[in-house]
Amino acid sequence: MHYIIDGYNLLHKSGVIDYCKGDYEYARDMLEQNLAGFLDGNKGARITIVYDAAKVPNIARYIHPSRVRTLFTSQGEIADTRIREIVDSATEEERKGITVVTSDNPLRTDAMFSYVHTMGAKEFAGMTGL
Repeated sequence: MHYIIDGYNLLHKSGVIDYCKGDYEYARDMLEQNLAGFLDGNKGARITIVYDAAKVPNIARYIHPSRVRTLFTSQGEIADTRIREIVDSATEEERKGITVVTSDNPLRTDAMFSYVHTMGAKEFAGMTGL
């Protein structure tokens, strides 16, 4: 399964950002470490986290050197747009193994119309032990 995650949505819905007292860099690092641990027990699973660049000035795209792929959108682009592009670029066969993780209803609706699975951020947080 390839989980494509709306990063800031998950940080907020899981309470990680509150735990980190609003420190986004710390929260992102903590999330990525926890998700890498989740991957240890789920062989074959992949994770891509997409963050809006607005909360990280001067970063257009950054791939974290871990098993969790991290993308920052370009300035002015929102994570929802990048997630839609990732889904749209997947083949029909690849879409069968994609789950979009977000609590954003328009994004979830678009994902369902693209024939990919969806999961709410709180549900995913519970499943991964966040």
